[in-house]
Amino acid sequence: MKRSHINSNFDPSSVSNDGYSTYAGAHKVSPVGHKLVPIAIATPEGTTAAASAQNVGAGATLAIYNNAGSVGSVTTGMVGVASLAPGATAASSDPANITPSVGVPCKPNDWTYINTWDHTHVIVSAATLLVFVVKDDTIVTK
Repeated sequence: MKRSHINSNFDPSSVSNDGYSTYAGAHKVSPVGHKLVPIAIATPEGTTAAASAQNVGAGATLAIYNNAGSVGSVTTGMVGVASLAPGATAASSDPANITPSVGVPCKPNDWTYINTWDHTHVIVSAATLLVFVVKDDTIVTK
């Protein structure tokens, strides 16, 4: 059943059938896209730069674009978090926070998606990594 127009009639009972791919033998998963916003800072326009630690809040989903031809890294942590090399780990600087920081590798010229979970700050290894916050109204509480 092809739909040539976004407002065409659609039978809700056929959703499951339309979502199944006989070629894959499973339901299709289609990313719809994210609403990306800059990191909120003191200026109205915000920033996508995180070469110095930026507060994005706990539970923020981040979309990081590596605009370079080499691997970079993104690290989440608490106030004072330092950038870590890809795969490197460091104990948390906040004794109340038991989750260690890790340098998450970011592929060259590609997107990386992470969530800060119980961390509040993000820092990247190079200015070529652009950090966007995925607009989401949910938050993490401890």
